[in-house]
Amino acid sequence: MFSRILVAVFVMAFSMAMIFVYTDAAEAQFVEDGLIGYWTFDGGAYEDVVGGHNGELEEGDAVSVPGKFGDALEFDGSGAFVMMVDPEAFICNEDFTWIAWVKSDGGGGTIMAKTDGVMDSDVKGAKTFMIGAGPLSMDVGWVGGLSGITPVNDGDWHQVAMIVEGETVLFYVDGEEDFQGAMAVATHPEDGFSITVGWDPRCGMEFAPMNGIIDNVAIYDRALDAGEMEQNFEAEILDLAVEPAHKLADTWGAVKAAK
Repeated sequence: MFSRILVAVFVMAFSMAMIFVYTDAAEAQFVEDGLIGYWTFDGGAYEDVVGGHNGELEEGDAVSVPGKFGDALEFDGSGAFVMMVDPEAFICNEDFTWIAWVKSDGGGGTIMAKTDGVMDSDVKGAKTFMIGAGPLSMDVGWVGGLSGITPVNDGDWHQVAMIVEGETVLFYVDGEEDFQGAMAVATHPEDGFSITVGWDPRCGMEFAPMNGIIDNVAIYDRALDAGEMEQNFEAEILDLAVEPAHKLADTWGAVKAAK
């Protein structure tokens, strides 16, 4: 009798503790729903820790430096960029979200792009997300461009994001909406374009190579909402050590079986 009571008390205490842990983790954890690519650049590696879509360095050198979290890649504006493999894994003709941490002091340039990676190709439908004359900006080949409001090349770290939902384009800076505009992003659907980080060479130097540091790049295959963007900013990075909340059900089942 006593042992049954002890087991029941243990199970209840364990359950309450696990609910607390996973509830707290859910509030602080980087949003995982729709996350299809995530590059930390730790140790100077170009590994996608979520989808296995690793990158390769093209056109020069990117230096591994201390980042916002762990290591990051520093670009000096000379035209180096990282190109991710498996272009078909990132179809950006419909809803998507791009996020990165950036730090640039008076410079800026291309953060990331969906492009053919060919110098002066001027290809239709390519998409470039960058720091323009201070604020964020984006360009879609043969469609047009948009610019944000808040300067992000002030020498501080900023979490920046571009969200496309239908023909609505939003920029976020540090978890808050910075700009909303309209563009027919899918006018020229891309075909076999790759994700690049640090530069989009399709129009030569028109879209300047990055002069600054890029860390923790994330790609979603859907448009995140305002609450999710705030959550990602508060979480700061994807915590690979935290198991998804659905693991609680498995743990609970194992405890019950042990009775």
